[in-house]
Amino acid sequence: MGSSASTGNYGEFAQALLRVGIAVVLMSTYYFWVDWSEQTWMRYDCWGFLGLSFLLFIWIYRAKESSDIVRYVTLAVDMGTPTILLGGTGERSAILVFVYTWVAVGHGFRFGLRYLHVA
Repeated sequence: MGSSASTGNYGEFAQALLRVGIAVVLMSTYYFWVDWSEQTWMRYDCWGFLGLSFLLFIWIYRAKESSDIVRYVTLAVDMGTPTILLGGTGERSAILVFVYTWVAVGHGFRFGLRYLHVA
């Protein structure tokens, strides 16, 4: 890895890297999938998720130790984005329902039962 991605925050680093990849895929698919003239607010949600993903990646990459604050912020971002997309686009975003289970189980495996219960 590198000195910045120490073993103290490796789970957070792996999650941040995955989140950036998902954000790029999400923006790529929603760019063609959504009628931007009808749902103008979607642009802000998608770009916000992409921006927050990069900010969280940089924050986690520079951190030397794991942080509860980072874990709760990432959980809020990971659960909040699909909630907003599902609420606003309806059946077009139905595929995102699996994200709730994935985020909860992923936090549980990476960080323990406490984070599984919070998710």
